[in-house]
Amino acid sequence: MNKPSLHRIKKLASVLKILNQASGKSDPFILYKHQEELLQQLIDNDKSIILKARQLGISTVTLFYVFILAIMNEGINVAIAADDWNNSQGLLAKIKDFAQQLCLRTKTDNTKKLVLSNGSSFSAITVNTSLGSESKAGRSRTFNVLLLSEAAYYNNSFAVLAALTSATTKNPIVILESTATAARNAFRALWDNSDYYKHFISCEDHENYVESPEEINDEKYKELQETYGFTSRPHAAYWWKKLNNEFGGNVNHLLREYPILPAHSWSSASGRFIDKDPRINKEKNIYSKTKVWIEPQHGGHFIIGIDPSAGVGRDYTSAVIWDLTTRSIAGIYSSNTDKFAEIVEEIKKLNDYYKPHAIYTETNGIGAGLLPLL
Repeated sequence: MNKPSLHRIKKLASVLKILNQASGKSDPFILYKHQEELLQQLIDNDKSIILKARQLGISTVTLFYVFILAIMNEGINVAIAADDWNNSQGLLAKIKDFAQQLCLRTKTDNTKKLVLSNGSSFSAITVNTSLGSESKAGRSRTFNVLLLSEAAYYNNSFAVLAALTSATTKNPIVILESTATAARNAFRALWDNSDYYKHFISCEDHENYVESPEEINDEKYKELQETYGFTSRPHAAYWWKKLNNEFGGNVNHLLREYPILPAHSWSSASGRFIDKDPRINKEKNIYSKTKVWIEPQHGGHFIIGIDPSAGVGRDYTSAVIWDLTTRSIAGIYSSNTDKFAEIVEEIKKLNDYYKPHAIYTETNGIGAGLLPLL
């Protein structure tokens, strides 16, 4: 497949305008350094996976790249995939806007497809299906190029990837781009184990993500360097200001949206990071073998969740009593020595004590033996 040079991409971009998300106005399409670096990697590699921070213009620049491929190669089919209908339509609309600005003639132009006069086409594909369903994405079609946008957010991600890659020609161009989730999905699996070229774009890579270095003192910058790996004080100042003004101090959420290192993208789901000095609330009392923080008052607003394990000195069986009213833990039982009879006896006591609305237990493997006893 014919590919453009970076010089040619920059030259073509210079005659276009794109929507500036900050101002809401159309501005000249001037590529940032991180976008140029990504484009060169896309030119050099047919299969790429891009892990990124938010609002870096990566969706736009990858769309522009596959758009140029379609102009340069007659009769190729490009799939543009997104998680839902609105997002797939938004991506196709950008392609249509590029074509209109360059005054390109089209053969077909509707909500699902755009066909250029040279026979190259763009198909908007919505990939999310019901969980557990077989994906029909790309069924009965053959594509030369796949662009999967925000691929970490697909429901049936493994099935979707299998369906789309099965609908390609030999030696296709495949591009996946996304901010990350902590879920173990196909995007994460490809990042960890595939031969795709891996391109990480940090929030430090965007020249606009900066604030005055004076926004943070020397001590704070040193802390941010040591804790999160910052190498740029202006970027650290931007990140720190965003943490306190827009994310309410939620470091986990901010790291997922604006990672500094690749590991931040995968590990920043709520609960995955533990503070250096976590707050520990000592239990109020012990009921049977269960630590109690909230004692039962009226009953009915508690639930109990049980995770059974083998015990005998290995994994712990745990039961957590959850207060639906305060949304906090009321009690915790855990043991790696109690056998099933003792576990059942403890659950019975907790049932009498808290009178929960429901009891939930895992039934995979060992848990299947606990359920009949309960």
